[in-house]
Amino acid sequence: MRISAARPMAGMVALIATFLVAATVLAAPPGPASNPGPANGATNVDINETLTWTVGSGATAHDVYLGRENPPPYQGRVTTNAFIPGTFGRDRSYFWRVDEVDGTDVTTGTVWSFTTESSASVEERYKWAQWICQSLFNMPGHATPTSYAVSPWDYPEALYLSGIYEVWKETGGPMTNYLTDYMQPWADRTVQSDGSLSGNYQPLHYNLDYTSPGRALMAVYTETGQAKYLTGVGHIFSDQLASHRRNDEGGYWHKASVIGGTVYWWQMWLDGVYMAEPMTTWYAQTTGLTQWADEATSQILLIAQHAQDPATGLLYHGYFEYGTGHSPVPAWADPVTGCNPEFWGRAMGWYISAIVDVLDRIPSDHYNRAAIIQVLQDLVEGLDNFQDHDTGMWYQVVDKGYMGDNWVETSCSLFFSYGIAKAVQKGYVDPKYLENAWRGYRGVLNNKVDSSGANLILYGTVTVGSLGGSGGFYDYYVNSGLTVNDEKGVGALIYTALQMSRMADVDLTTPILHVDTGSIAFGTQDHNDGPTSTTFTLSNDALATGSLYVSLGDITGTYADEFSAVPQTAVSLLAPGESVVVTVTWTPTAIDLTVPRDVVLPIAHNDPARTSPFDMPIGGTPVPVEVSLFRVE
Repeated sequence: MRISAARPMAGMVALIATFLVAATVLAAPPGPASNPGPANGATNVDINETLTWTVGSGATAHDVYLGRENPPPYQGRVTTNAFIPGTFGRDRSYFWRVDEVDGTDVTTGTVWSFTTESSASVEERYKWAQWICQSLFNMPGHATPTSYAVSPWDYPEALYLSGIYEVWKETGGPMTNYLTDYMQPWADRTVQSDGSLSGNYQPLHYNLDYTSPGRALMAVYTETGQAKYLTGVGHIFSDQLASHRRNDEGGYWHKASVIGGTVYWWQMWLDGVYMAEPMTTWYAQTTGLTQWADEATSQILLIAQHAQDPATGLLYHGYFEYGTGHSPVPAWADPVTGCNPEFWGRAMGWYISAIVDVLDRIPSDHYNRAAIIQVLQDLVEGLDNFQDHDTGMWYQVVDKGYMGDNWVETSCSLFFSYGIAKAVQKGYVDPKYLENAWRGYRGVLNNKVDSSGANLILYGTVTVGSLGGSGGFYDYYVNSGLTVNDEKGVGALIYTALQMSRMADVDLTTPILHVDTGSIAFGTQDHNDGPTSTTFTLSNDALATGSLYVSLGDITGTYADEFSAVPQTAVSLLAPGESVVVTVTWTPTAIDLTVPRDVVLPIAHNDPARTSPFDMPIGGTPVPVEVSLFRVE
């Protein structure tokens, strides 16, 4: 019986082996990517070069790695043999590779390198930002600035106009007559000769969306100096914000019409922070009415107090304030927190953009500044945890990328990239997060932008997100409609392209210079005790080459005016590993230093655009300090 069974089993084993061999042949991994463009080792490469390659046999997708270090960091997966990186830094070496994917196997590619051109004009540096603006000027239909002389007084138009203004202001083009041909005609449709606002603006709707155009109006005033425009912005405060309905803690209701329009009873939304607060702080900075800067920062912190999730750092779209007589209660309101149940992407995008823009306009010693930066840091850390691996973008419902019906959304991905990059530039968050901003921006360029024609086409922007009606729930968000060249997506793209152009020469991945001292002790002296000296050791890490000029700058930041300027000190680090000791003298001028106070001492190298500030608490307890600076090679 055993003998008779052995013969058929042997044949079956041979058949299985033959099948496995055949299956192995059929499942061969894809061939490697080849023929890189720019060529491996190329020099003088255009800073706006698109990366291309020849697809390996059998590959259906391509994982792109790109960066200043080797091995380069992952950027995302694309399905074509081209990758748009945005703007490279000038006179910089880059490493990149393409791993070929066939759905099952991955073939790791060769690491290639190239060096960019040593100089680039303003037009070349800001090519993407300018091209986006210019292509939209040329495009008929939706989101065309030529129609804005008769456009509504609303936030999408304000975002779009303000974004183009920022490009025009910083680059001088490509819209030479942008102010006189577009922004002023738009403003003059609403602002009368005496500064009063026409019926295009309805203050009694008490709609925070209608405060956002004040930001574009501030730009027109800044450029023209015509008082009527500043007076017009003042009417937004006197006619609306001064009497805007608030919850018991002072938070603005998002919409609170008293003339038959929409009312969102007792609700604060993240969206409203962007609509009102950057405009508010610009007005406060210009007029000296500091109470409005206080108001803006309080609104930012109040909604964070209720809507920021301590576990993730993300913020819910909004919250309803429970209280005596507070009704109607929306269906989405959590019975304890009052928050809606989901983290909507663009709402957080509005919020992070508002924070970094507001911080530009409030004093460095403002009493709410540190708390706002902490909210920002927690949010950035949270966003890092939920960035999509394949695209580098973020999801419509940010924390639920694992849901099959969720999708990556354009405007939130851009706003997050803008906010993170600016936060890095200003020193609010760890430099490591700049890579998140680049991945998000590049993800949109490679997944949602069609740049093959003469004009831009931007896909994947959600039309609207609301806490009204059936809004606030997961199904509502993921079933919201998408539009092409929507002002909210295009506006976010303009701002982000401009910001990433600023960041192109910023390389925060490789530490070059660090300042290290065991402790700093300033003691508990008062101003009569005279100057105090502190010694730093400046060390050139082994990665640095050549000479490095280092200067110690003036004190800035909180309570900076209470100290005299720090003398400039030049240090040449001539070789890797060399160290030098620098003594800095601090002179308190008019304050008792018996309590801790924060100041900032910038340390800058030979590229004046790159500085890295650090905070040194002054007090009786020694504080260990280690600071990393980074240099563009």
